[in-house]
Amino acid sequence: MCIRDSANNGAEPPDLQTAHFGKEGGVDYIFALITGYNWGNGELLPVPVFAPAMKPGQFWNPYFKGGVISMPPPLSDGMLDYEDGTPATMSQMAKDVCNFLRWTTETEFDDRRIYYWKWSSTLFLMNVLMFHYCQKNYSFKIFQRNTYRYWKKLG
Repeated sequence: MCIRDSANNGAEPPDLQTAHFGKEGGVDYIFALITGYNWGNGELLPVPVFAPAMKPGQFWNPYFKGGVISMPPPLSDGMLDYEDGTPATMSQMAKDVCNFLRWTTETEFDDRRIYYWKWSSTLFLMNVLMFHYCQKNYSFKIFQRNTYRYWKKLG
């Protein structure tokens, strides 16, 4: 048994690094998992009667599969101070954790965003230039009068 397992009552903690890709709901699941501990500890609502029996050190979290999780609540209000004076509420810190986990998983996101804007601006510029070129060079063909002769001139 390693240190992380003994810290969580013998249970392996959930791997949240790729959870927003592998779990349904993604970042919303992580946010709900981190903030869902207050649901059944008496602060918001009591533990439901259908919950399985919990051992010491286990917590009720309705967003975790099975509802019982051995990981203690990772966040609480006022754990840290933000430099810009943002209140350190549990939901704000959970949002920051979710954004950080997404950023660590998608390291190429910034590069892809730059490539997207380069390609889209280039394609937009090419479309504008082609539109101007076609209007300038093919307008005589578009607006010319076409006449058709149905009978051959006998002569």
